[in-house]
Amino acid sequence: MPWFAEDKPHLFRLTFQEVTAQTVRDLAVASNARDSYLALARWISRARDAGVIDSRPRAQVAFA
Repeated sequence: MPWFAEDKPHLFRLTFQEVTAQTVRDLAVASNARDSYLALARWISRARDAGVIDSRPRAQVAFA
């Protein structure tokens, strides 16, 4: 299964390295970022419950 970060590292870096204060002040961007993070957090919780990942805090796993 391809992973986005491994398959498209340039886009992954753009997603996490090119966020400016001006960008997150845009309500649509902030809302979408929050929704995306919450979806990832739910996925991490399900993966943890299934024993697929360790017990590190969700935020630590999400930003690893």
